Amino acid sequence: VIKQVLGANLEKTAYKFAKELAENNFNIISGLAKGIDTYAHLGAIQAQIGQKSIHKIGKTIAIMGSGFNNIYPKENIELVLLEQDITELDFDVTNLDCILCGCDGFNYITYDEDLEGVFTKCHELLKENGIFIFDISSYYKLSTVLGNNMYGENRENVAYMWQNYFDDYENLVEMDLAFFVKGEDGRFDKFEENHLQRAYKNEEIIELLKNAGFDYIKTYGDFKLEAPKQDSERVFFVCKK
Repeated sequence: VIKQVLGANLEKTAYKFAKELAENNFNIISGLAKGIDTYAHLGAIQAQIGQKSIHKIGKTIAIMGSGFNNIYPKENIELVLLEQDITELDFDVTNLDCILCGCDGFNYITYDEDLEGVFTKCHELLKENGIFIFDISSYYKLSTVLGNNMYGENRENVAYMWQNYFDDYENLVEMDLAFFVKGEDGRFDKFEENHLQRAYKNEEIIELLKNAGFDYIKTYGDFKLEAPKQDSERVFFVCKK
């Protein structure tokens, strides 16, 4: 549904990006859903094909949200899987070259102490000079672009309604989404989602990263190698241990 709404070839981009990172000995950590998550793993696996030594090629690690007894999608059942609560990040894959968290995953962590704890664990898991890369939906995007606004679109095979509620005291935005997807029989099935995200200011994130032990911290805005602007909707953080 998301792919239909965005109309972008996200799988190709994820595959290429992950393959190039793995070829340069970076480990890939991604989810297990269909689409960009699966293609990121496939890109890392493809990087190992034909290599004389896989020890010089990055590995791929999957984080799943539906449990070991309910692997979804079934096509990915043979992958090596790791299930974790991100706020309790704890596994014995250490000395990592790179940790990557994309698509504003950290906005879902709404308490400072929890987010600092994750940053601290990432710092521990990285090798010396290891890289930690992640992005967030910016404070501007969550408070103003989403804010208390409603979005919707009606297409031939899919329609959606997206209602947002922003709490400017807690800096939290609650999102209620309803998707209507056309089935083979012509009827539309309704799917609902509810999301809660914290709107962090850049300086808040930087302070938590420093508390976790990161000294080298760079920020970029909106998929450009430029400093984020006041109206940037996505902010990328690149940190080195």
